[in-house]
Amino acid sequence: TGQAWGGDLEAVTIHTGLLAAKHVMGADITIVAQGPGNLGTGTKYGYSGLVTGEHLNAAALLGGHPVSLLRMSNADARGRHFGISHHARTPLSEIARPGMTVPVPDFSTLTEAERAEMDPDPDVVAETVAEQLPRLQMHDLVDVDLTG
Repeated sequence: TGQAWGGDLEAVTIHTGLLAAKHVMGADITIVAQGPGNLGTGTKYGYSGLVTGEHLNAAALLGGHPVSLLRMSNADARGRHFGISHHARTPLSEIARPGMTVPVPDFSTLTEAERAEMDPDPDVVAETVAEQLPRLQMHDLVDVDLTG
């Protein structure tokens, strides 16, 4: 859709792309991501990923069940990316309308072996995520078991 071209179908907007997926291709599930390319100015609203909030809104408007995946990292030491990245927090807290489904990792389900492999300590990541989640409480936060 939009700036992307060369697919089996092409659409001008995310709305028409979702409609084409459902009504032309018969899709039951559609995965939507930003693209092509990424652009950012290092400011709160100055990055191309902000459009993911509008993608969720479009799916809801058209009667779909939007599920947003969290962009998360325990390796990126930059504060705006550690835990739940601002690339997920800002679109979800300020762009997407309330009521989206958001799977959230349940760090308590990690095995000792998995915990030992994580750097930094998964407790640090879990604490950071717990501090970030209140900004997303307007959505349906669903715990996801990380076992295995």
